[in-house]
Amino acid sequence: RADTFFKRLRGLMFSRTFPGDIDALMLSPCNAVHTFFMRYSLDVLFLDSNMKVLHIIYGMKPGKLSPVIKDARYVVEMAVGSAGSSGVCVGDLLVWD
Repeated sequence: RADTFFKRLRGLMFSRTFPGDIDALMLSPCNAVHTFFMRYSLDVLFLDSNMKVLHIIYGMKPGKLSPVIKDARYVVEMAVGSAGSSGVCVGDLLVWD
C-alpha cells in the first residue's frame, strides 16, 4: 500500500518488472497515475471511497498518463493481464486484504 506522498511518488517506478512478491499496489489517495520511468505495462483499477470500480485501464503502456477519474479515491496497479483474468468489471465492489 502506498499511502504517503513519498510512497505514492515512488510507486513502481524504476522497477524492471512487476514485483513477483505482491499481487497489486494500492495508491491512496489517488485519482490518476502515470507510467513514466517504467519498463512494463500495467492493469490499473480506479476505485471510489466505497471500493467500487469506476474505471479500468488494461495494459497501460510505459510513458503514459492516465485520465483523472473524478470520484476515484484509490488506484490499484496490477501486473498486466491480471484485471482481465480476474474478471473484475466496472461497478464491482472490491475487498482489500
